[in-house]
Formats: sequence, C-alpha cells, structure tokens
Amino acid sequence: MKTAKIFLLPVLLIALATTLFSCEEDDNIKVTISSTVTGQAVATPSTVKNGDEVQFTIGGRIAGSEWNTINGEEYYPVVHYLIDGVEVADSEEKGLPFSATYTVEDLAIGEHTLSVSITPSHSGEDSYTNKVTPSTITVIE
Repeated sequence: MKTAKIFLLPVLLIALATTLFSCEEDDNIKVTISSTVTGQAVATPSTVKNGDEVQFTIGGRIAGSEWNTINGEEYYPVVHYLIDGVEVADSEEKGLPFSATYTVEDLAIGEHTLSVSITPSHSGEDSYTNKVTPSTITVIE
C-alpha cells in the first residue's frame, strides 16, 4: 500500500506540471466587465463662486467596481462629471470615490445640476450601470 502512494505522488505532480505549462495565451479571449456604480454626485463645496476650485466625488451610500487587472490590462469605470449636462471633469482615480477637481468657470448665478456619466476604460463590451443620483451646485457670484 505504501508503494502505491509513493508511486502516485510523482504521477500526480507530472500531470499537474504538464497541465500548468501547456496552457497557451489566447489573444482572442474577450473580457466583458459588467458592474453598477451607485451613490450621489457630490461637490465640495456645493456653494461656490466663479474661480473657486471644487472637488467632485461619489458619496452617500456608495458602491461600485474598482479596477481589475486581466491579462495585464486594467479595466475600470471612468466617471465623467457634468454640470447641466456638459462634461467638466473626469475621475482622477480608478476606484471609489472617483474624485475629480474642477475650477468653476463662466457659470451663471443660481443652481446647477451635477451629474455623472460612466464609460469603460477600454473599448469593447464593458458596461457600467449608472445609479448615481444627481445633486445641486449653487453659484453665488
């Protein structure tokens, strides 16, 4: 019985090594990332003057994908911050809170809607569901 166990161990090790080293990289493999980003668009400060610097983040009850590395490529959501539907900044981070900095320019006095758009870092079939609630940024002068 002892001889059978001793014989099986090298056979199993050879089989495992053959399996591991016989794998070839397949350049035709498609990677699809699907995720949801939730939370609320936040401007800090939320009351500003033209010329002020604002920090944008996703806050509140937040969740979402950070980056993944697959076959040496990084995949992550890119968060675009929009004021009244016009993009003004992109996230500087590859994960939560997806922050960006913006200097307020040429915004009319009053309330404006801060929202986000989310795109994948790579072209392809990646998809990110946007469940980030818009907020308000107020320009006082």
